Amino acid sequence: EREGFCTRAETTDVYDGETALRLYYTSANNIYQRVEDLTDDYYEAGVPFRLTLHFKALTIPTNGKVSIECYWEGATGSDVEAIKAVDADKLQRIISDSVQDKWHTLIIETKRPANAKDFYICLKVSAKAVVLFDSIAFSALPTVAPEEPVITVTPKSVPSVSCKVGE
Repeated sequence: EREGFCTRAETTDVYDGETALRLYYTSANNIYQRVEDLTDDYYEAGVPFRLTLHFKALTIPTNGKVSIECYWEGATGSDVEAIKAVDADKLQRIISDSVQDKWHTLIIETKRPANAKDFYICLKVSAKAVVLFDSIAFSALPTVAPEEPVITVTPKSVPSVSCKVGE
């Protein structure tokens, strides 16, 4: 724990499994998670990824805000700003508008930009908010290769028939 920032393992109110992450603040703060080494060596540009997380807002003060902000970061400093702009509208969600005391599922899909190295997930919680997070997953989605076109002819054989016109 650091001043104003508190986390705790929640064991009584979980979405799945035995524990959830309880985030609460005495002053506004953020928590980041970085998924590292999503480089060109392992993933091509354009590979789709999905972030899935479950959350439950227990307390959100009036005018309080809880949000998720995600972004790609480049392999070099010069890539950072351009890559942060990729999917920016899809990668930021305000969750404080959600119904409190109910588990919600949030799914964010994005494609890996060229030269991206890391993916960041930032949970932003305003002062005096209490939120549970559980079953957070970030993974590449399988890409389906197009199949070769297939033409099927039926029947496979035609019996021979002969006839004479006019007879």
